[in-house]
Amino acid sequence: MNDDGIDIRYHLRLLFRRWGLVRDLVIVVVALTLMAALLLPHFTRTVYAAKAYLMHSQTRAQVVFDKTITTISQNDLISQDGGSGSNTRLNSLVALAKSSQIAGGVASQLGGRITAGELFGMVSAQSVKGTDLIEITAESSDPNMAIAVVNAWTTQYNQLANQAYADNSIDYTNVERQITEAKARHDKAQSDLNDFIRNSQSNQLAQRLGSLNIQLAYLTGSATKDTADIPDGFTSIPAELRLIKQVASWYQTKVRLQALDQNASALQRQIEGGGDAAALSTELTQIFLKTQALGGSSGSGSIPSSLQVQWSGNPNPQKLDSDVRSLVSVIENQIAVLDSQIKGSLQAMLPGAYGQNTSSEQLIRLVVDKLNTEMLSVQAQLNSEYVLKAAITQDIELTANTYKALVQKREEQNASRAFTSREVQVVSTATDASAKPSLPILVPVIMTLIAVVIGIMAIYIIEGLDPEMPTPTITAMVRRARRAL
Repeated sequence: MNDDGIDIRYHLRLLFRRWGLVRDLVIVVVALTLMAALLLPHFTRTVYAAKAYLMHSQTRAQVVFDKTITTISQNDLISQDGGSGSNTRLNSLVALAKSSQIAGGVASQLGGRITAGELFGMVSAQSVKGTDLIEITAESSDPNMAIAVVNAWTTQYNQLANQAYADNSIDYTNVERQITEAKARHDKAQSDLNDFIRNSQSNQLAQRLGSLNIQLAYLTGSATKDTADIPDGFTSIPAELRLIKQVASWYQTKVRLQALDQNASALQRQIEGGGDAAALSTELTQIFLKTQALGGSSGSGSIPSSLQVQWSGNPNPQKLDSDVRSLVSVIENQIAVLDSQIKGSLQAMLPGAYGQNTSSEQLIRLVVDKLNTEMLSVQAQLNSEYVLKAAITQDIELTANTYKALVQKREEQNASRAFTSREVQVVSTATDASAKPSLPILVPVIMTLIAVVIGIMAIYIIEGLDPEMPTPTITAMVRRARRAL
């Protein structure tokens, strides 16, 4: 007896004492089941099953852009499926086998002898464990019908599966039209580039920009003015550039003459103050020679020959004073001539009128401002030309690449016609149909278990009604029958 007060030995003795009831029930049930198995075929129609097999392809051919045919392995297919594995793909193919589209196609192929709804009840599909095979089974009381249905179903399924899993990532329907359109766009872009080159002002703008840079270099005294050269694109030196270069030369001469004028005026004050005549005469000679050189280069006339002094060793102070005064007068005259030339040339380049009080320096600054403004405008126009040309060139490259890609698509289409990728292929079709057992083997086993359960329940019922009641076994009933006789 256990802790709950249940006497296990009592139950075991009870079952052992009345075990004959369970035994007899099992014998009766098994006997009745076997009789049913023998008699059932005489009262029911025999069902025939026909089977066909397809194989899930492990590899398939694919045409790629480099005009070669490659074979995709199962691992590649798994990768294309997102890494879901071959089992998922095989299960999907099995599920596709029970398609209404297949049933409709089979019904039509069989000439309407059977409806699509009836076909659904006849056909089943499953994968063969451990293989890549797909088993299609058709059941019918007519073996010929079962064979016809399973073979027709296999044919329709093979077409549908390969069509459903075909590589349709590229649509070739309108490839020829797309090629024509791409060629037209490329030709138009090339024509636009030719028109641009023919009508472009890029060369003229670049020449103008170079001229403005050189003019500004001269007028601003840039360090590059002495190395600035006329661009190769210039067919001749522009008149404006030639004028600016001359104005810059005049202005540089004017500045130097102003410095000599200051030196000569200082020398005059030293002479009037009684300075050393010999030293002053030497300094006067240097100023005179510099002035004479600048006068010849300025284009305003040379120094008068009367100012060419030769010293005898004891210079006359009165003669020195007269010479320096004459030199100052000549320098100031040259400065005035140069200033007039500079003003006249610059005013012609500026809009509006300017009075006599406007200095040449002011006019130079105005011209520099005008040239800077024009240079910004020219640079903007030139940049716009460059941007437009770059856009047209990019359009040409884009349309050319598109055209080449479409031509490759056409070649791929032509190549792919000779190679058909297959997801499944028929391994075997049904040639005969086998009869299915009318009574499955599990039925006797299940009935035996049911008999055991009923027998045990009957034992406890009898024991509960009357513990002294004899067990109603077949043997006991036979004995009582003999006694009665």
